[in-house]
Amino acid sequence: MSQPITRKFTIVITGQSDSAYEDARTEALRLIKDGYLCGHNSNHESAFYFDSTDQVPDNERPAQ
Repeated sequence: MSQPITRKFTIVITGQSDSAYEDARTEALRLIKDGYLCGHNSNHESAFYFDSTDQVPDNERPAQ
């Protein structure tokens, strides 16, 4: 059996309110689900960026 694919994502989000934060989080996760491995966006109420790597140490991998 082959090793499963593992990627580590780092997401940083800021928001002027709870709803602005949630909107930014939703958009970042949508981009990740659409296959983007990095990205960013901002407006007057919120901002986010995310990045990923496939260099994940064994001690950071989820238990299987």
